[in-house]
Amino acid sequence: MQRSTLLLLLVAGALAIGLFVALQLGGGGGGDAPRVVLQGDGTVRVDDAADAAPSGSGLDARVAEQDELALPPEDAPPTVYADTLQVFLDLVRPAGQLHAEGQQAMGSGAHAELIGGLWTSARAGVRGSVRFVSGANEGRVLECDAGGRFGANDLYPGISVVEITGPGVPGSLREVLLRNGREARLNIGYGRLSTVNGEVVDQRGDPVVGATVRFDGVPIETDVDGRFTLQGLAGSHGDMVVTVEKEGFVPLRTKTSLMSGSTVPFGQHRFVLQDPGSLEVYIAERIGAAGTAQLYLMPANAMRGTGDFAWHRLNPVTVQPGSTTVIEGLPPMEVRALLFHAGAVSKPRVATAVVRAGKATAMTIHLEPAPMIAGKVTHDGAPVARAVVRLEAPDRSQAVLNYLGESASYLETQVVSTLPPGSQAVKTDDLGNFRIGWFGDTDRPRYLTATSFDGKLWAGRVVQPGTREVSIALEPARHGDRTLEIALADRELPLMVDVQIDGAPQDPRVVHPNEQLRVHGLMEGDWRLSVRWKREWLVDQRSIRVQDGAEVWLDLPGLGEPVEQE
Repeated sequence: MQRSTLLLLLVAGALAIGLFVALQLGGGGGGDAPRVVLQGDGTVRVDDAADAAPSGSGLDARVAEQDELALPPEDAPPTVYADTLQVFLDLVRPAGQLHAEGQQAMGSGAHAELIGGLWTSARAGVRGSVRFVSGANEGRVLECDAGGRFGANDLYPGISVVEITGPGVPGSLREVLLRNGREARLNIGYGRLSTVNGEVVDQRGDPVVGATVRFDGVPIETDVDGRFTLQGLAGSHGDMVVTVEKEGFVPLRTKTSLMSGSTVPFGQHRFVLQDPGSLEVYIAERIGAAGTAQLYLMPANAMRGTGDFAWHRLNPVTVQPGSTTVIEGLPPMEVRALLFHAGAVSKPRVATAVVRAGKATAMTIHLEPAPMIAGKVTHDGAPVARAVVRLEAPDRSQAVLNYLGESASYLETQVVSTLPPGSQAVKTDDLGNFRIGWFGDTDRPRYLTATSFDGKLWAGRVVQPGTREVSIALEPARHGDRTLEIALADRELPLMVDVQIDGAPQDPRVVHPNEQLRVHGLMEGDWRLSVRWKREWLVDQRSIRVQDGAEVWLDLPGLGEPVEQE
């Protein structure tokens, strides 16, 4: 009897806890922002403020991919129309974008697209983050929506390394190849995790004890036999990054594939560490601005050594003009070196040397004067300290390729960071002064921007060749604070809406009867609008201006039968 009573109490307690958790679930949001109202009668109204609605936000190819991961909002009504209205907004040109006459606008060349999703099972998306840790898009972060979907269509081309994190998942480190005008996909499922067994040896076949192995970003050390076992890894399709490091050896980097829910036995993953060489780089002269210079090392042959050494993790190496710097742990091979120092250019522009295992190779680089821009950053007449000043070519990637003398295919051989000829940045001193070098093309304009340390102030200008001094007065930075309202046809039931902004999916949402579709957080400027309903394009890449307004009326033909939500 007592045992039965105790069992009933335990069941009742579990039900009470479940009810409490269920009552805590919910969502919402609000706020005010300027808006452009696109009315059904063709007229336009610009309001100073609009009642905010929960944020919602790309084309045929990415629609099906994203839909598989989409989740209905938590407050979805029990009955809605069976079809989802899909809205795609792509920023063409933001207001105030720098654009020199006869040249490409700032940011040109970034037209690669990445889409994908994170999930723990077929219906459980992960609201995680995808951070670009290496490559031309370094520092960019893509956030997942409630369904685990993420995306962007304004990325720079080339190989990038991304780090994936999220609540309740072990995370991942993956490599993605991005091409302009093409779509790349990255989908990671954490529902069926895998186990990997492997070993690390030296060139003589002896086990390497205490080597740090990072499989998909998850670290572990080898044991006394040079072996390791890693559990809880997500599957991949050849893009999983593996690194092996041990002092006294050349760090190794490679990629691999892993089937979901599998256990890889010993013998399949055997990593061999090489004996390292070193490079003694002597910068003969002290020319240009005071301070250090940046040295970039890479294979002399673009097709040699790609994938087995992470050059992007080494670069840039800080060196002091007039002194010698020793770089250790290099793979035995021919390397080339590029030096960048404000007010100076290296001679030769590209130096080469052969690194040999167990030896130190000497390299001498000379400097000669080169163009440099000096300036001052102010706000309301006062100097701005710690402001970030950036000098950028219209097309970063192409500027780097031109400097290296390589074709576009070079970006697909290894992870290539943005070199100073493409984009470089310095910080102002306590008096707001800065000095920055001009590398690469000297007969074409560049774009110079300055941003306060807190990001609230910004200014930019076109800098013509031959410019030596620049003054920049900061003003309040432009932010995505516009709201676009699209008038919809009358409806009897709530309508599911999925909006994507610059390829980034927003949380799916519901637009109720007698309510219009509002999209918040848009930059002022020229946009391209596409709307899809029942596999048909109601609006196909129509140009609109989010500031002065545009004429848009969305009539939804044949709303169809309602469907009950699960």
